[in-house]
Amino acid sequence: MKITVTLSPTAPQGRFSEKLRIYTNSKIQPVIEVPVFGTVIGKIEISPEECAFEVHQGDSAVFEITLNKGMRIGFGINKVQDELGYFVAKILLLKQEVEKEIYRITLEPKSDAPQGSVRENLQLYTNDRRQPIIKILLNGIIKT
Repeated sequence: MKITVTLSPTAPQGRFSEKLRIYTNSKIQPVIEVPVFGTVIGKIEISPEECAFEVHQGDSAVFEITLNKGMRIGFGINKVQDELGYFVAKILLLKQEVEKEIYRITLEPKSDAPQGSVRENLQLYTNDRRQPIIKILLNGIIKT
């Protein structure tokens, strides 16, 4: 038996992890769960998809990202923020070319940000209707 899994055309960009449930007529194993995971890639791709950092209160974590935007003229990032609200996030366009843009992102922990491990998404809000939000995984540590 062959099973084909197809994503919906409206599936959002980014990582996903789901379970495919196959119902059988077996009394021993009436349901089989198969893990399905992957990444839905849009026309605009970001590199790196994950940023690792260690930052002290009062300092900033700084990293650069590259957006491969294809030939999309007029593409722009309107806002950048982390999902949990731990950081003041700033973005600066460093280099602009026809097919790609290079940005510097600065993350400064807010005074009430908890110390310890951080694993959340940084969201880039764009003016592109097909990819209004692009996510970068933040994986780091906030220290005193």
